[in-house]
Amino acid sequence: MRILRVITEGQLEGLVLERLLKPHLGEAVRVRVSEGGGAAPVSAARSRLADGLRVALVLNTGTLNFKKIRKEMALLEDLLGMAAWRDRWKIVLLRPSVEIVFFHDLEVLRQLVGRAATPEELTRAQAHPKEVLAEMLGVPPTELLPVLRQRLDSVDLRPLASQPQIQALLDFHAPPRPESWLVSP
Repeated sequence: MRILRVITEGQLEGLVLERLLKPHLGEAVRVRVSEGGGAAPVSAARSRLADGLRVALVLNTGTLNFKKIRKEMALLEDLLGMAAWRDRWKIVLLRPSVEIVFFHDLEVLRQLVGRAATPEELTRAQAHPKEVLAEMLGVPPTELLPVLRQRLDSVDLRPLASQPQIQALLDFHAPPRPESWLVSP
């Protein structure tokens, strides 16, 4: 069985990614959380690549600044590129953090928090999705993980698969099409 191995940087990110991907991939997805700072997930990804595995590295950008994001992406590509051929890894950067995916589908967000988001909340969420989501749930951001762990079971997250970041992971997992063997990525 083809397995999608996702490495990310925190428990919250791991929970959200696992819940987003499992409806589409079932047991063919493995999410590994590599906490401990900026280099830990990259080191874990390089280690898996050295073991001959295919890896998706999913990280928060922590910024909306495209220049900084491009610089981070170039560095990550260099680091993973030294460990394995590009067809064995995928980098997905979530701008600014994983919680933003909930704000891209207002019905999913409504199911998750129990009410519709205000226009002001949607605007603020573009830069601070974690904080706005926590406010909407009535908890401090540090309590978001246990609340989401409980609530995500009752929300249909399948519509979020159309988000570019999630679609990129699903596409990476899919077997290559014969015509893609002739074209560079």
